[in-house]
Parts: sequence; structure tokens; C-alpha cells
Amino acid sequence: MKASVTTGIILETRKELKSGLYPVILRVMHKRKYKTYTCVYKPDPLKPSPEILWLPGKSISMTKEEYAQVFAKRTSNLSKAKRAFLNTIEEAAWDVIRSLGDGFSFELFEKSFSAKKIDVTDVFASMKARAQELRLEGRIGHANGFDFAAKSLEKFAGTPTLAFGNITVDFLKRYEKWMLTEPRVKDSEKTHSLTTVGMYLRNLRAVYRQAEQNGNIKTGHYPFGDGRYVIPTGRNIKKALTLQEVRLIADYNAVPGSIEQKYQDYWLFSYLCNGINIKDMARLTYANIQGDTIVLNRVKTERERRKQPRPITIIITKTIDTIIKRWGNKPDNTDQYVFPIFTTDMTIEQQYKQSLLTIRQINKYIRLIAAKAKVKIDVTTYTARHSFATVLKRSGASIEFISEQLGHSNIKTTDSYLSDFETDEKRKWANMLLPEINNEN
Repeated sequence: MKASVTTGIILETRKELKSGLYPVILRVMHKRKYKTYTCVYKPDPLKPSPEILWLPGKSISMTKEEYAQVFAKRTSNLSKAKRAFLNTIEEAAWDVIRSLGDGFSFELFEKSFSAKKIDVTDVFASMKARAQELRLEGRIGHANGFDFAAKSLEKFAGTPTLAFGNITVDFLKRYEKWMLTEPRVKDSEKTHSLTTVGMYLRNLRAVYRQAEQNGNIKTGHYPFGDGRYVIPTGRNIKKALTLQEVRLIADYNAVPGSIEQKYQDYWLFSYLCNGINIKDMARLTYANIQGDTIVLNRVKTERERRKQPRPITIIITKTIDTIIKRWGNKPDNTDQYVFPIFTTDMTIEQQYKQSLLTIRQINKYIRLIAAKAKVKIDVTTYTARHSFATVLKRSGASIEFISEQLGHSNIKTTDSYLSDFETDEKRKWANMLLPEINNEN
């Protein structure tokens, strides 16, 4: 037993729910720090209870009076059954704590504890467990993708659980058809795109493979791949600006110090800094500024295991320097974020939400600026990265150089990345094949 760790089943009276109840939580303390974990009612199917204690699969909540009854010395059989279930949660936590021994940490505890509670034969439970693992790694967007996919598949299946054995070619085809015909929300004609279908089913395929590797399902019934079910790939048409269109946006005269100028500058900074995404931009600290360059690792490449991620080096031009001086945090010490997007006390979840909020704000104002500047295509933060790559390509830069600037791990990725950008170029050359045809009546 690890003496430095203590646990308890607590009624969280500081968080009253709309129902007037309070959540029941597991509190784990270690070295004067503690974390809390929601208690969820998951009855054991092998040991059915004669009474339903709470709603299965839902977080447990009680009144103060009910909680006192549950842990009273003399109480009803129902309260005793509730106490027994809560004790199983605490016992499961102690199983993990003992297994970790002196190597206990909250991160390791959470990984083992969450894995211990799931039904490894259930698709939905496995997808939600994967989402939790991704959250612990700080990959909030990917985690949300698994959660969204699980909810969508659960809605289609119409059951709270789904065995891996039910994932057949026919099931996948019916799900795809349902996604492409079922309205996304009530009273709406909008359906899901092939891109969304592909994203959800790639997440399903990932947990299916993991379950197969772990021996949780029988091999030989894999439903994905050639000759079985092929996951669709949506056609995401990438839009890039010409150098002239970028110049129109850069030359737009926003009111100095206005919010419009701020988000115009943020968009230009992303474009000029090798098309870095907003999360990477928000994470920049003054330590990343080394002389007349910015050196950083993309969030995406920091997780690479096969080889050391290659840092991106950005030359600080006069415009980049102006934007930093105009909007950068002061004082400019090495631990300080360059831009006032993140704060040092933010959690990873809060950073994710702040990134989304900043992207929405940039998109709102850059679209207004683009419209005023007579730029015809839809301009977003997404466009900045694509425009950076395309302008370089049209200016004669090699694929190898563009790949290095984008931070891609291989040139094939860059080649594929650029393949959709050249529609205008293709149109120009197509019209030159026989120009007189275009003048016929």
C-alpha cells in the first residue's frame, strides 16, 4: 500500500446541479495535491442488482441527506447497496495505486484507472476511453473527434453498447448512407459530408485495430480495406491566394490599434511565418526568438517518435517584427508568450478553447477585410498556410524547400498538399492550348 496516497468518496457540495443534487466524486490526494474523478454508475452485468441504484452510464449525484444515509451506520438496504457500489469504485482506484507503487503519478493513475473501468468488447466504451487518453496527452481536438464519432455511431445503432462483432461491411455501408441522408440537426436539410464520414470511420477503424491487437476480438473478421469496406475520402478543395491577393489584404488600411488591425496582423503573421497554425502561433514564447529568426517545433511534430522532429526556422522580416512589437506581450522575457492569446495558468483544455475562439475572431475580421479589398475567394486562417505554400511554389521554390518550411516529415506529404492548389494554373494553360476556340460564337 502506498502511504502517501489517500482516497475518499466525496459529495461535492460546492457544485450544486440544476436538479438540486450534488455530484459524487472520487478524490485522490498525493503530496498535498488532489484530483477528483466523476463517479459513474456502471452496474456489473454478471452481478445484477435487484434494484436500479442510479441511471446506468450516468454520473452519480445525491442530496446531502441521501449521501448521509448512504454512509450511516444504520441505514436501509438500498443505501447499503449504493455504499457497496461506491466502495467498488474506491477499491478499483486502490488496485491501480498499489500497482504503481512508488512510481505513482496522477497521469499514470488516470491512464490505468480509466482503462480499468471500460468494457473492452464495447465499441463506444473503447472510443470514449481513447478520447480520454488523447486528452491526457493534450490532444483535445483529436479527443473530441473520437467523442463525436462515438455519439454519431451510438445514435445510428440506437443502443447504449455495440459489440465489435457487429461492425460488418453491411453495417458500415448502412452507416455511411445514413450519415449522408440524415439531417445533422432537427429541422435542417444539412447532412454530413463525406469528409466527416471518413473522419469518424477512421477513428472507429483505429479502435477496432487496437481491440484486435489486444486480443479483445476475434481476428479474421476485419471489415475494412480492399474487397470489404473502403472508408471514403472527401474532396476538400484547398483555396490559396495569389501574391497579388495577399498584397491587397496586407495593404488594407485598418484603423491603427483597432481590433480589425489586430486580426489582420494575426492573419499576416501566420502567412509570413511559414503558414503556422494559430495554436503554434499562440504557443510562441520569446525564447523561440533567436536573433533575427524564430525557431519552433510544431505541436503536431512534437509527438513524432520515429525520428527527432525537425524544427522550423522563420526569418523575422520587417513586417513580422512590426507585428510582434505592436501586439506582443510586455515585458518580453523568455518565459512570456509572445502574443496575448494564452496565459501561463491556462490548462490544455482552456488553451484549446482559446485557440478556437481566436481562429473564429481572425476568420470573422479577415473575411470582412478581404471583401473590402475585393478578394473574391473565402479567406480564413486555413487559407494562410495554403497561400504561403502556393506563393512559394509559383515563385519557383523547390518542393524540398517548401516541405522544410512547412515542417512536413516527407516530401510526399508536401507534394500531395500542393496538388490541389493549381486549378487556376491548369485553367490558364488549358485556355492557351487553342485560344481561338474560345472566341467562336
